[in-house]
Amino acid sequence: MFTVNLGSGEESYMLPEDTYTIQLDNTSEISLNISATQQWNTCVLPFDAELPEGVRAFEGNSISEDYLILSEALSIQAFTPYILYAENGYEGTLSGTVDAENYVTVATGGYLNGAIMPQEITEGYVMQDKGQGMMFYRVNVKADEEPFTIPSGKCWVSAAAGDAKAIRIGFGDTGIDALPFAESAEKDAVYTLDGKRVRNLQKGNIYIKDGKKVLYLK
Repeated sequence: MFTVNLGSGEESYMLPEDTYTIQLDNTSEISLNISATQQWNTCVLPFDAELPEGVRAFEGNSISEDYLILSEALSIQAFTPYILYAENGYEGTLSGTVDAENYVTVATGGYLNGAIMPQEITEGYVMQDKGQGMMFYRVNVKADEEPFTIPSGKCWVSAAAGDAKAIRIGFGDTGIDALPFAESAEKDAVYTLDGKRVRNLQKGNIYIKDGKKVLYLK
């Protein structure tokens, strides 16, 4: 029952006995762009999604010296920060249903943080290309400066990573920033520490063979 004042008098109305439920559409669609030149990007979604063809996803759960060590994921899970790699780049959209019960504005996973909503930070590391390939560069905002804004859907490395000016992207425990595809390298192939294939080994140098560091003594 509710009453309406019409000025000249009041009228009462009875609400219907039926109960109505309003359902909100939780479907979300997010654009994803990975430059064919830079090949790397970061991503955090509020819903589960399949990886697009040609795109690989990695979590960053450990740090070795100034390398963020990557471990590969087979799909994108909601509220989980990832580093993405696409050899030929990618541009498209991902869609899914948002799990409202588990909603957070900042997602965390290992050393990665993901901004579901835009976040202002004063310390940490953000992915950029300053002419040496994509790396995470340190943010060091002074007291009188504006915070650095992380856009929604992007990730950064927490300040707990250390004091390095930049953090490289590594795979496994080799410290090679090549190589999301290191597992498919040719048998017995030897690489320099920066991931370059080498055939003429130099005595006293350290190389990577079968995913391990070796000292060449011959």
